[in-house]
Amino acid sequence: SIRRAVGVAEETGRLVTIGLEPLYPATGFGYIRVGTRAGEAFPVQRFEEKPTLARAEEYLAAGGYYWNLAMFSWRLGSFLEELERVAPLHHAGLREVRAGRREYADLPNEAVDYAVMEKTDRLLLVPATFEWLDVGSWAELLEVRPTDDDGTQGSLISAPGKLVAAIGLRDMIVVDTEQAILILPRSRAQDVKKIVELLRKSGKTGYL
Repeated sequence: SIRRAVGVAEETGRLVTIGLEPLYPATGFGYIRVGTRAGEAFPVQRFEEKPTLARAEEYLAAGGYYWNLAMFSWRLGSFLEELERVAPLHHAGLREVRAGRREYADLPNEAVDYAVMEKTDRLLLVPATFEWLDVGSWAELLEVRPTDDDGTQGSLISAPGKLVAAIGLRDMIVVDTEQAILILPRSRAQDVKKIVELLRKSGKTGYL
């Protein structure tokens, strides 16, 4: 996939990203909507931010959506042209980098995804043919960690050094630490960030 992405970028002069066909309705990943395939790649129609569960299920059912892996390939000249067109402030700043690091430090802290890739109309997508997993939540950990389905179907229980008796759990996550216990449905694993925000606002950062 990476070699194909490099080849497409070289042949077309376009910006290229690698996307993975969704395996399940994930709410923790961004999505990319594509058009009709042309050769090795799809023209990108638009980016979609991390969706709700209902919207993610719609994407999965509709087809034509890929997970955004944030893996890119381009010719330097092509990227600089697009940077000047859609993010001129960054382009101007880069031209002055030789004059000192201060210019670069003054630029907005903005990921290339938002500054360029979501604004360009020259982006192609090459489908990934490799296994990929972003273990960004407890739900994703289930994909790489064996579970005991004897009465706890599709559930993750993490309590090092402790005995946890759980009966009839289905698609649940239970995490026990020295200071706190987390219990939530697998489908809402991304909501942990809401707890983090509440703890920070209430000054209970010691639990983070």
